[in-house]
Amino acid sequence: MSEQRNSFLEQVQSQIKSKEARAFVSAELHHHLNEVKSYWLQKGISEDQAEEKAVTQMGNPVSIGQSLNRIHRPKVDWTTLILFVAALLLGFLPLLSQEYMNDNHFSMYKAIFVVLGGVLALGMMLIDYRKMANKGWMFYLLGTALLLFLTRHFNTVVDGQAVFKLGPLKMEGLMAIPFFLMAWAGFFQSDRFKM
Repeated sequence: MSEQRNSFLEQVQSQIKSKEARAFVSAELHHHLNEVKSYWLQKGISEDQAEEKAVTQMGNPVSIGQSLNRIHRPKVDWTTLILFVAALLLGFLPLLSQEYMNDNHFSMYKAIFVVLGGVLALGMMLIDYRKMANKGWMFYLLGTALLLFLTRHFNTVVDGQAVFKLGPLKMEGLMAIPFFLMAWAGFFQSDRFKM
């Protein structure tokens, strides 16, 4: 690969913020450069001149990189985000109707958990779940360990359900469900799991 081609590709990639998109863009530009180079080689031009003409014909690498950056930037699903915020805020409606808002402790407790839930959900939007696709057994073991811990070492029973209380933190058996869902998704994503 020529110095001019490397310089062109580096300038294009420097304008693209998404690391994942850089590899795809680089492969696509390599393909286009090879096609244009082969066209010029068929015309009877030397290989160095064909490479130079191919790179020149592609255009300004900075403007190409900026255009590709706009195309490949991560998109935020605003509809889902607005619906999520609306659902969080709708959680306060029952409190208003039953005059729980007069109880400052309970309303502050509810507000803290709504804010923590929102922060957790926004943080989870930034996670690349494809990296966890092959870790189904790990999530299954975490969920099972949580259930075994709660059934063997609980210190409180509330309405017949084992609850582990540590200060204001309460752990229930329902907290294992997300781990089992992620394990299930990982199992069905795996090629080895044929069922």
